[in-house]
Amino acid sequence: MVEIELTTDPSSSGSGAAVNNPLFGSGMHPKLLEACRTSNCGLLDYLCDHLVGPDILEDKTPYGNNALHLAVTLGHGTYARKLWLREPSLLTSQNNDGETPLITALMAGNKSMAKALIAAASSMELPDHDLERLAGNRMCLMLEMVDMCGQNVLHHALRNMPDQDLALHILDKVHQHQDTATLLSRKVSNYGESPMHIACRRGYSDVVEKLLEIPGSSDEGPRNTTAMHTAVLAQQAEIVNKLLKKRPHLASRVCNGETPLTLAVATNNLEMVEIFMTHDPSLAYINGGSSDVMVIGSQRELDESCYRSPFMLAASLGRVDIAKEIAYHCPDSAFYRTASDRSNALHEAIKKEHLKMVDYLLRTPQFQRLINQSDSRGKLPLHCAASMCNTELIRSLLHHKAQDCTAVTTDNENAVDVVCTKNDLCRTRKWNDAYNLLSHEINFATSDPIENRAKKGISKEEQKEMFYFMPHKYTTNTSLVAMLIAAVTIVAAYMVPGGYSRDISDRNLALFAKKASFVVFLISDAVAMCSSLAVAFLCILATWGEDLEIYSVNYKAWMQRLMLLAYIMTTVAFVFGLYTVLSPKNLWLALLILALSCILLLIMSFVSGNFAVLEFFFRLRNVFLPRCRSKYNSLCPG
Repeated sequence: MVEIELTTDPSSSGSGAAVNNPLFGSGMHPKLLEACRTSNCGLLDYLCDHLVGPDILEDKTPYGNNALHLAVTLGHGTYARKLWLREPSLLTSQNNDGETPLITALMAGNKSMAKALIAAASSMELPDHDLERLAGNRMCLMLEMVDMCGQNVLHHALRNMPDQDLALHILDKVHQHQDTATLLSRKVSNYGESPMHIACRRGYSDVVEKLLEIPGSSDEGPRNTTAMHTAVLAQQAEIVNKLLKKRPHLASRVCNGETPLTLAVATNNLEMVEIFMTHDPSLAYINGGSSDVMVIGSQRELDESCYRSPFMLAASLGRVDIAKEIAYHCPDSAFYRTASDRSNALHEAIKKEHLKMVDYLLRTPQFQRLINQSDSRGKLPLHCAASMCNTELIRSLLHHKAQDCTAVTTDNENAVDVVCTKNDLCRTRKWNDAYNLLSHEINFATSDPIENRAKKGISKEEQKEMFYFMPHKYTTNTSLVAMLIAAVTIVAAYMVPGGYSRDISDRNLALFAKKASFVVFLISDAVAMCSSLAVAFLCILATWGEDLEIYSVNYKAWMQRLMLLAYIMTTVAFVFGLYTVLSPKNLWLALLILALSCILLLIMSFVSGNFAVLEFFFRLRNVFLPRCRSKYNSLCPG
């Protein structure tokens, strides 16, 4: 027997203090609150049967929670059962947020408590005056209630539970009550989510299947999206198949500028694209929005002139496998051109620099018409590649036999002219490579000299800003290497080969001071040190001058010469230092090191003297080598 200590006199000081407490002034009896908190069933019986009466169960906290709300929140199953057996109306009571005890249990993730509440409500008949309205039991009334956010028990079961078991349990319970099932499945919350939308988002395929069996069930999502869009974004292929079977019209729905197929392309989901193409190939002709995967959740609206076909979207994103799948089912879907600038799929792939996609479009015979197709400004894909100075793209286009290299835009500019107008890339290696590659193919002479054409339209401020970063970028690494060489040569000067003599007459003099190889070592070491220090000094001066453009003519040229001299002299000092030490007893090893060093010096001299030619030939090897082979084969067919 539970021992209960109560003050039976309502006027006692303890009760009066509790009643005067602001928390309980218009709320729950303090002893009932204590019973709920401690799950004291004996105290509950005493309060209901002796102290206050059954009406005490109608008490609520200032937040509108009754005793059953509190018991469910705390997970007191036995105490909650005693409460709903004493007062069944507690099952359908709502707090200030519109939450019933069942919704409270669902929000707490208490599956066993939620099932117990549903079972209790299903076994209780409603009063006679409610039977006329509902023609069912208390369970239907409890399940149909929604909170202040417009969410019913199905919303909460799908959102808060770790699996779909409880949602399936609720749908099984209302299977015989068609009106309740319809109300649950049609309800869209204040956040714009239907139960089917949440089930698709969480991948609950069985729940989606049951909801699809209910006539009129809602498939809406936030911002006019559908369950199909959500299933694609969640990568739920099984759910997409079920939706296509029951509601195929959702596949062609455009919401916020996106179709389910364009979302599958944007998320790089090849399996999903195959499902849509197998179901209905005509979906490839419905234009969607942009390459922004999250546009469906954004607040901006897309202009229909910016819509692109799924194939063009795949081209702009570099999805080669997806493009192949779409082209297999709809060969002409690749010929769509945007309404804004009339660009085609090859234009889009080049603008985003997707080399693999460009190679695929150029290799496939059915896409040959895209090569010489111009946009609204008369630009071919070659002009787009030229404007980006991308030599790999330019080379791929020039190798195609159908490419019209001499085509001009509406401004009467060929590809070389387009490169010359790229002021922001002037004097860069990228710009030089693109110009040399195109000018080798296009024989038209430009109207202006290259330097004037490239500089035209550039203000003095822009030129100054462009040349400002050149010395800083170059001198940072150059000065670091120069100081490293200077440090090595200084250390080598003090740590002379062979060390110092220990004789009294020649103390602190170099041991091999009289040998010719040692003299060569000292001279080369001194020249290397002075050259490297001079380079470091020029690096400092290069950042001080106001006319920074002179840097590219004077400072950089002297830095290159002095740095090369420092490299050569450091190598010579190293070789003759070892030769001085090794020659007395290991002449063959000293000569071998000397020979290897001479070969290295010859290679360094050759590369430095022909660096520009070698680099240019290496970058354009894919152009010159095939031509050399073809010319050789024509001269020597055998």
